[in-house]
Amino acid sequence: MTADPAGRVRWTPDPKKLRLATYTIEHILSLPDDAPRVELSDGVMMVVPAPTYDHQDISGLLWLWLRQHAPREFRASHATGILVSLNTTFEPDVLRCPSGTSRLDPGRVAGSVHRAGKTLRARR
Repeated sequence: MTADPAGRVRWTPDPKKLRLATYTIEHILSLPDDAPRVELSDGVMMVVPAPTYDHQDISGLLWLWLRQHAPREFRASHATGILVSLNTTFEPDVLRCPSGTSRLDPGRVAGSVHRAGKTLRARR
């Protein structure tokens, strides 16, 4: 835990668990409401920075294009958490997913996310 300029204590990942790579989806689901946005990569919890305004503009344009041009059986979504395994998650900016679903099956999500030279694939 660290303190912000106002003296409030902010949540941060446990350094011991980070070294051991023992975080799972259960840890993500139990985070406090004021925790930062995080993703898991093979049990390592990574704090994901907020996107820049330009990044948000581009993501919004991509979402709008997908919404207008995707076949009826698909819908455009944004900021949707994807569970790849119990210790790997990610949150793509824009996602094409099946219409009429409230929960996503990672096996049906097409696409990949590139982060720091590593590719995470949702389709197995």
